[in-house]
Amino acid sequence: MSEILRNPEQEFFQPHASTLTKDQLLERIYQNKSQVQDDRFLPVEDGGVFQHFFVTDLIREPVLAMMARRPEQTTYFPVVEVNHKIVALAKLASSTHEGKENVYWVSFVNVDPKFQGQKYGSKLAEEIFRFAKEKGISLENSSYTDEGSLKLKKKMGELAKEYGVPFKEKSDLW
Repeated sequence: MSEILRNPEQEFFQPHASTLTKDQLLERIYQNKSQVQDDRFLPVEDGGVFQHFFVTDLIREPVLAMMARRPEQTTYFPVVEVNHKIVALAKLASSTHEGKENVYWVSFVNVDPKFQGQKYGSKLAEEIFRFAKEKGISLENSSYTDEGSLKLKKKMGELAKEYGVPFKEKSDLW
């Protein structure tokens, strides 16, 4: 009888979606050390896998807000994990415009290339809308890459209706 070899990260562990605060994400990335402990969170040019995510922004934002004498932007990070490893990551950032305090911008949605094609992007989109409904916030989307437009644009619209979350595409904002 031949033994079937399986990749445990992809087959034996159910994906888990949740939304992390900035501090929780930093803890996951640094693990109480002074340097990034998971190279996937480095800039793409240094071997990272999450485009548009820059760990330095998490550290720099409070300083920039203080220097500009503006409130720090509130950010949340919906994630999908497999075997306690973040395989998909998005960023929700509060609007800095007056009168839009309850509006969050979906600034990016990324899936680790090794885990693409397994519906983790859809699971991440579901977490974004579940969290938005729970918090009573509206969402505005940034632009899509060509790939994202093909894979997520329709899904985001469907989830907005399903969860009853006000959602505006970038094209609806102009």
